[in-house]
This record gives sequence, C-alpha cells and structure tokens, in this order.
Amino acid sequence: MSLIQSDVVRVFEKWALGIHHGPAGSVLVTGMNGEVAVLDSGLVEQRRWVAHEGAVNALRVVGGQVWTGGGDGVVRRWDWTTEEAAATFVGPKKPITSLFFEGTRVIAQSYDRAVFIWDQSAPSMQPRKVANVAALAQTEAGWFGCPKTGTKAGDIGALASFDLASGRFGAPLFDDGFGAWSLQAAAGRGMLAFGLDLSAYWVDVHSAGRTPISWHSHSGPPRLLTLNDGADVFYGDGKIVHDGQVKTGPIKGLYGAIQLRDGRIAMSGADGQVWVFQKP
Repeated sequence: MSLIQSDVVRVFEKWALGIHHGPAGSVLVTGMNGEVAVLDSGLVEQRRWVAHEGAVNALRVVGGQVWTGGGDGVVRRWDWTTEEAAATFVGPKKPITSLFFEGTRVIAQSYDRAVFIWDQSAPSMQPRKVANVAALAQTEAGWFGCPKTGTKAGDIGALASFDLASGRFGAPLFDDGFGAWSLQAAAGRGMLAFGLDLSAYWVDVHSAGRTPISWHSHSGPPRLLTLNDGADVFYGDGKIVHDGQVKTGPIKGLYGAIQLRDGRIAMSGADGQVWVFQKP
C-alpha cells in the first residue's frame, strides 16, 4: 500500500527547498528566502536564521557542523549555538547547487556547472575551480560525473569516473556513451541517474551496469529516500512511489525528504510546507 498523508506543517510562505536531519535531534528546513528553520523532532519550530542572500540551495551536516550553500554563491559553516557564520567561503559567481566533503576539502558545484574546491582551514583563500562539470556524485567507489560539452543545457557528455585532484574525467562508464542530467549517490548501491534519454536508472559503478527504474516523468528526475527498513521512496514531479505503489503527491514540487525518528516521512514542498506521511 502507498504512503498515507497524516499531517502538514507550514514553515515558509512558499518554497521549502530541502529538509534535513540537524544536530541534537533537530530538523532543518531550507527556504528560497535565504532562511534555515529549526524544528524539533515533532516538527514544531524552535528558531530560524538568515543564512544567505538568496535561496539556501544546499545544506549538509558533517561532524555535527551545519554547512550551507546559497544562491549568493557563498558557502558557510555555522556555529550551531550562536547562529553566527563560523567560516565563509567565497569564489563562485553563480548559485551553489550542491555540497560535498572529502578529507579537509570543501567541494561545491555551482549553477554554471563548475566545481569549486577549498581547504577548510583556509576559507579566505580563493578556491580552485574546475570548469565544465555538468553532473557530479560522490560514491563509496569514488567520484563520478558527466562533463559539460557545450553551451546548451543538453550538451552533456558520457558518464565517467572523475579525478578531483586533476579535474579530469576518465573513460566512459558505458560503451553507448550514456550521459545523465543528474546523479544521486546511494550508499552501497551506486547511483540513481536521470539520463539524457529522460529515463531513470540504477547505475552499478563496479559492473558498469544500469537497470531502468519505473518513473512516470520525462520532465524531472526522481529523488530518492531509503527508509530504515530498506524500502525506497521515489518522489518528485507530482508522484510518490513506495513499495511499488504510486501515489499522487499533494503538490507537484516535492524537493526533499527525511524519515523522522518516529518512522514518519517528512517532505518539503514548493508551497513552503512540510508534508508528513506514514507507512500503512
């Protein structure tokens, strides 16, 4: 049976772009308005702060530290107690779209399909820029991505391994030159890819195999949440798929999802609300 909607919580007037597990059992919701809202485990708001001028497009919690990447092209590490920026990393001219971490390095991908790399100990230093990276994923087997090959949105090259140190792509993973609009790493399972053919796949980076996933939309990729029991929830573009059952979403734009400590699933949406579901 599909998930059952059980609650909805208003966080922003509109555009709740992501939802994340935060420090000390908190839940963090990021907004288009540049704010991060802090909720408790029952989704009751405790506080909020302005993190960026522009949308908060990316948030990661690493070692108990909260990091954000914004529409202003800035990456910040936050002091959880004071809500003050403990470190600020600048350099990109376009909005940050994703954040990664490796060792002491902070890695951000920007809207202009470039990757910027800083050392955490030197936030004032200009980052190293790697241009022409259309999609990027950090897996247990290493980095993988697709190069940007031209000026148009669809100018994306074949999926391949990626060497962060040199900024170079390896040989294509597939003989047919398969490329992807987006990649999402899944622990122990490779990647979820939305191909240039507008279909979704599981990609096994070890065997260089890919398995189609039933996904209804050709206009956007599925997003993935793996539940505590190992079941997958795919969501986005108006649908939620759980345990092989397809449910029409409460709104078209569902952007982020987590499983709460009590087992419920919370999803952030374009209407600024957090939609809550429970397993049947």
